[in-house]
Order: sequence, then structure tokens, then C-alpha cells
Amino acid sequence: MGEIEVGEFIIEWDDSKAAINKKKHKLSFETAAKIFLDDFRIEELDEEHSDDEDRIKVIGMVENILVVIYTERGERLRLISARNAEKYEKEDYYGQFNS
Repeated sequence: MGEIEVGEFIIEWDDSKAAINKKKHKLSFETAAKIFLDDFRIEELDEEHSDDEDRIKVIGMVENILVVIYTERGERLRLISARNAEKYEKEDYYGQFNS
């Protein structure tokens, strides 16, 4: 089990899932966890994948615009996946500054 403290958050993840994510998306969970330091991050319920537990989709800046999926486990946030944002997700992120 991996774990890191980021700001006020304790972030955890399954090591085997982290290895799969890094191989597939070239992005470590250690780096992805920094998304929670972005005060402009966008968080929304991932309704499509929230059958068994609430999963939250976060779009935020960590070197590039990233998308992180996580769930709450008590006081901790458990990372499920992390990847670079698609074009429409980048537009959502930058669009909040044009309001």
C-alpha cells in the first residue's frame, strides 16, 4: 500500500494498481496526488463508475492538466487511476477562468 501526505490530505493507493497505471499512462500516483494542491481543481462525481462506491473525478494542474479518479476511505483519499487530460477536459479546466 502506497501513501503520501499532500497538504491536508492523506492519499493512499494499491501498489499493483499504481504500477499498472504508471505503465499504461506514464504517470505515477505520487505525482498525480499533487493534484490536490491545485486550488483551481474541478471535482465532480463520476456517476458512470460509482455503483459500489462514490468515485470522484478531479481535473487539475500538476505540470500538465491531469484527471484523477479517487474515492474516500474514511479520512483518506484512495487513488484509483490517473492520466493526462483529454482535450475536452482541458477545455473544462481552462474554461473556468473565462467566466
